[in-house]
Amino acid sequence: MLKYFIAVLPAIIILILYLIFDKDKNRNKNIKLIILFILGGIGSYLCYRIEMRTGGYFPKIKTYGYMASLFYAVFGVAIFEEGYKWFFTNVFSIRKQCSKLEIMEYAFVVSLGFAIYENVVFYVAKYGVDVAVSRLFTAIPLHLLCAIIMGMFLIKDSKKIINNILALVVPTMIHALYNSFLYMKIDSLNIYGYLVIVIVTFYIFYKYVKIRLIKE
Repeated sequence: MLKYFIAVLPAIIILILYLIFDKDKNRNKNIKLIILFILGGIGSYLCYRIEMRTGGYFPKIKTYGYMASLFYAVFGVAIFEEGYKWFFTNVFSIRKQCSKLEIMEYAFVVSLGFAIYENVVFYVAKYGVDVAVSRLFTAIPLHLLCAIIMGMFLIKDSKKIINNILALVVPTMIHALYNSFLYMKIDSLNIYGYLVIVIVTFYIFYKYVKIRLIKE
């Protein structure tokens, strides 16, 4: 049971923070957040199935060097995962009355649902506590960092089409860089990359929580 508790711990922490800092208590918005969390989990399974099929088109990537690994990370994995999150964030943000903070929350929550399902079903259930702890400080922050960056592009008003494209491209590339280091077993880059991901994620989330207290 410990491994599953660790696997879902980020969701528990974020739920507690949300309950503390959410001041408007908007029931309709909270229902949407629950739906997005569930959709994120569904997306994790769907993307896993797609990636299993596309993986056959990229045989033995390590033998072709780092660029081949990065190419696979972009077009075999990251584009599907970040594209799924990007699509549903846009779908739920399409109404004109949607605030900037709501867009950030939508991007964050769909990514959280994706990350938690992936963590529990595809990794922790198979590999145990050590993987649960490792992903708590690596893969989970990565997903949330990508979500925050996606949201930051989507809330920009100027050059909306360009920002919407960047909201997909930038998280996809960050996700792919992370994965490519894992595929090639570049340990030093993994270590420094993990530290950067964790620090940046929690810093941006801290700033976001502060913004959440400011009335738009």
